[in-house]
Amino acid sequence: MGINQESVRQKLESTMFVKLNSSGHPYEEHYVAHIKVWEAGLDGRGKKSRYIVLSQASDGSGFIHKAKFNCNGAFSVGKTWKMEDLREIEVVNSLVFEISPSATTYRWQADNARDQTKFIASLIRLFQFVTGGTVPLRLIGVKDPDASVSCM
Repeated sequence: MGINQESVRQKLESTMFVKLNSSGHPYEEHYVAHIKVWEAGLDGRGKKSRYIVLSQASDGSGFIHKAKFNCNGAFSVGKTWKMEDLREIEVVNSLVFEISPSATTYRWQADNARDQTKFIASLIRLFQFVTGGTVPLRLIGVKDPDASVSCM
């Protein structure tokens, strides 16, 4: 089922970010960015479509969610990582990237290079904002999108 980017964003927001905290009040977690990716199936054959979603909570924390689009038209989150646990981002090529929250590395393939570039830039910026630059992030095959470029 093909849906456009804006429809994906609206469905992500309506199905993933409507939560209540322990006191019954809405938990403020907001969509930042997403990318549709493909990951290898458990048996090594075939690929599964997934969405990697970045979000930021009202307390300033950030999250990386791995979600899937269900047949009922909603997204469900299968895994969530805290942004400050991210240790490494590697761009393997124009369509493949890896992230390493803590000691585990996850590899995904994007549909196109433009989406991957935009998503990686959003991921780096959110990480830097959430951590205030106090936590190191190893970048391989990608530059900090906000690093100043000096001319010689």
